[in-house]
Amino acid sequence: MNDKPAGKRTASNSPCSHIQVPSIFGDIVIVWEGTSESSPIQLRRIYLPNEKTSALSRARQDFENLVCESMDDPPLIMRIIINIIQSTLTGIPADRSCVDAILETTPLSPFARRALSLEARIPHGHVSSYRALAEATGNPRAVRAVAHVLSENPFPLLIPCHRVIASNGALAGFQGGLAMKQYLLGREGIPFLPDSRVDLTRAQFWTFSS
Repeated sequence: MNDKPAGKRTASNSPCSHIQVPSIFGDIVIVWEGTSESSPIQLRRIYLPNEKTSALSRARQDFENLVCESMDDPPLIMRIIINIIQSTLTGIPADRSCVDAILETTPLSPFARRALSLEARIPHGHVSSYRALAEATGNPRAVRAVAHVLSENPFPLLIPCHRVIASNGALAGFQGGLAMKQYLLGREGIPFLPDSRVDLTRAQFWTFSS
């Protein structure tokens, strides 16, 4: 699965702010628009580092007017998002109750919004499959469509798409690379086989409620 950016600079001519959150894989970049004083804050994108390019270089390609903000005093919603990301990186459960409100203000198809909302409900220490997520959306034949939605997840780590794997336990894909996906799952206690597939006999598999 190829990962494509969901937020393009052509989507907005307004200046956007960004913060860089350090990780062992490189800096993670959070981009948002607006200020709490003069206009509503809207999360635009979260970029993960990967082996090919830095998160910041891709953010600058997608958003022309990026203003660097300090980690010391970001807006409240950004502090919440930073905390979720840092908790995810260290394998600590995080409250993601803000996700649905963020998705409501993000330009997405109804199917993508539903798939991402459902995916965000997979709890810490659990995995699900692309097939199970497709079934949860009400369209069990939409496995490839679900995989495509997750490959373009605009908010990785906030929406923990690393918790979705192939039906045979293979990691399949991730915007930050498979090494980062395995690391994140390992921090959550997900067991692996020697070939880097998730051990489905011991992993906790999430069942979506109807």
